[in-house]
Amino acid sequence: MATTAYMRFNAVKMINQNLKEYLDDNGIKYAHMANKLNMTATNFSHILKNRQNINVEVYFKICDVLGLPENYLRYYSRVNPNDKKND
Repeated sequence: MATTAYMRFNAVKMINQNLKEYLDDNGIKYAHMANKLNMTATNFSHILKNRQNINVEVYFKICDVLGLPENYLRYYSRVNPNDKKND
């Protein structure tokens, strides 16, 4: 049972990190997202810094606000512009 809780914690932590990277990569301000989610900038910052777990309701609302499929942030991967192949 402890392993399951640990796996869940790591999944949430990964989603929080992917969300932060997605926002940064797309130039979306954290305060703007907090406003759209009807939460304080402090609470939203705590989610991004893994100080507060994201709950399912907030997760779905984030996906809705960003216009993303519900599983997108689980698998989001930052692309390093330096890794692009030369044409």
